[in-house]
Amino acid sequence: MKSRLNAAVFIPAMGSCHQIPRKFVRLLNDRPLISYSITLALEIAVSKDVFLLTDDEEIQLIGSRAGVRSILIQDRADFPRVFGRAYTIDLLLKREEARKRPFDHVIWMGASSPLVRARDIGQAVWYLDESSYDAVFSTSEEPQRSWMRREDRTFLPAFNEVQNAMGTDFMHKETGAFFIMKRRAISPQGYIGNLARPFLLPESHSLEICSFNDWWVAEKILRRKQIVFVVTGSLQIGMGHVFRALMLAQELTDHEIQFVCTRGSELAGKYIAEDLYPVFYQGTNESLTTAVAHLSPDLVINDILDTDASYMKALKDRHIRVVNFEDRGSGGPVADLCINALYLGHSAPNVLSGYKYFWLRSEFVTAKPQPPREKVRAVLVTFGGTDDRNMTLRLIRLLLPLALEHSFKIIAVAGPGNVHRHQTERFLEQCPSRQRKAVKWIANGTRQISEHMSSCDLAICSAGRTVYELTALRVPAVVIPVNEREEQHTFGKNAGMVFLPLYSKLSDQKLLACISELVSNRAMREKIHKKLGSFDFSQGKRNITSKIIELLQQT
Repeated sequence: MKSRLNAAVFIPAMGSCHQIPRKFVRLLNDRPLISYSITLALEIAVSKDVFLLTDDEEIQLIGSRAGVRSILIQDRADFPRVFGRAYTIDLLLKREEARKRPFDHVIWMGASSPLVRARDIGQAVWYLDESSYDAVFSTSEEPQRSWMRREDRTFLPAFNEVQNAMGTDFMHKETGAFFIMKRRAISPQGYIGNLARPFLLPESHSLEICSFNDWWVAEKILRRKQIVFVVTGSLQIGMGHVFRALMLAQELTDHEIQFVCTRGSELAGKYIAEDLYPVFYQGTNESLTTAVAHLSPDLVINDILDTDASYMKALKDRHIRVVNFEDRGSGGPVADLCINALYLGHSAPNVLSGYKYFWLRSEFVTAKPQPPREKVRAVLVTFGGTDDRNMTLRLIRLLLPLALEHSFKIIAVAGPGNVHRHQTERFLEQCPSRQRKAVKWIANGTRQISEHMSSCDLAICSAGRTVYELTALRVPAVVIPVNEREEQHTFGKNAGMVFLPLYSKLSDQKLLACISELVSNRAMREKIHKKLGSFDFSQGKRNITSKIIELLQQT
């Protein structure tokens, strides 16, 4: 929170607990549990307005050392279970008299909810002030179906009907994190409000420790690191960076994940949001450093191609660890780790390069290579998520006569961002029936690309990640770089595939001649198929995640 609230905060914490003995002084992630509530209270209010109420001398000592008003209540019968009883009103009135102005709010804060954040309290106060209610109390946003137990030991549903997970007929569990009251709803006799409304806490913040299992979960969550993925993705750039970042995010579920999309990457953000990750966008006049730093990450993973040294330095100056993918800019050598699977050879000590650091998508893990067939029955054409060079249509035009001559099917896959999709579809509609039947057209991408790859005897693709996926399935390919950067992606050449010049320097005549030779030459296809089998991608995921986890442990 940018500024503290005009609020009095009361934290009741009794020393005994039948669920977890000495709960509030036990160390949770190396801190006494009670210290989390005290720290939170000091973030939202000044120390003189924070009252720790306890019957335990050790808890009182912790509060005193933290600088809050620690009140020792020795008679357990006098200990206030709710605001308005015993000492609470007297403490409130005396404090207001001393500061010569009333509070706006009084917060009764539970000491068993260590995951609540200051912004949660701030949002709850704002919500209360914008309403006509007298108070708000914390509940978990996680929906639950509740059953009431009768005296005869039967159960009665506390909901009207069973719905799916997206239904609205649910109940929400009240937590003891806070009960926030408007000051005007408090009289010398206590809280006199009539209207109180639940405030939904995010599920990740709503845990109330009532058992040892809750304790284990809370400790696990508190040990999580903040990871921010910075990604770029658009019709021009493609979506490969997004796909890889999402794969990696799925392997780091022990930590809190957020995404920042670079300026102009709305398409990327839309795709990421479908996987329910928080997505933030770089503002029009906002530096990337600012967009990232305000999320307070422990680790930043950049999948935005080349970075500059000044951006890296700004992150490192904030003691943020940094991992970059495919970065050949001035920022690459400055990052803690730079993973360049698409390039061969190490350019710096912090760089991990080569196919051993290529991460196959999960659908390829269970896919099995097919033995080479005597004749070509299917040829795959795929140029990534956007294909801004319109290579798919170019290849379909070239291949159609060859497909009819050799009786093979053209399987053309267009990515979700393919801007030339409609042009290709119009072309196919105008083709004679026999030619149309020779093409299997897959628009808007597919989540089963491995199945299409393994069904083909030959592929034609750009020089990106697709080359590695085809290698894993031992599918011979004609590789065409579609930009100068891809000309440096020489793995396909080393793997024995046909690696052609940049698309703009490649004539249709030469391209068709190369494809015709592969279609006609079974021995050549078998030779490539055999060589592709010498590359093992099974450890790629482990090689990457182990290095990243090592970095996280250093934060």
